[in-house]
Amino acid sequence: MNHQWTKHKAEQNTRLAAGIKEKFGTVAAFGKAVGMSEGAVTEYINQHRQASSERKVEWATALGKDVLDLWRRE
Repeated sequence: MNHQWTKHKAEQNTRLAAGIKEKFGTVAAFGKAVGMSEGAVTEYINQHRQASSERKVEWATALGKDVLDLWRRE
């Protein structure tokens, strides 16, 4: 796996996790707000699943963030 890509994905997921903690406190509370289980959200945070464009927009909106702030390319 490409090291730059792995680093980029980790940075995106760190921003996502920080946004969830800041706005909702827990992954479970965020999951409830977006209609997903805590486990499903955790799979995205831990890079086991890739979010669709639609899901990224939905999550950014729920977090009160711009989608590009969460999923920007470095």
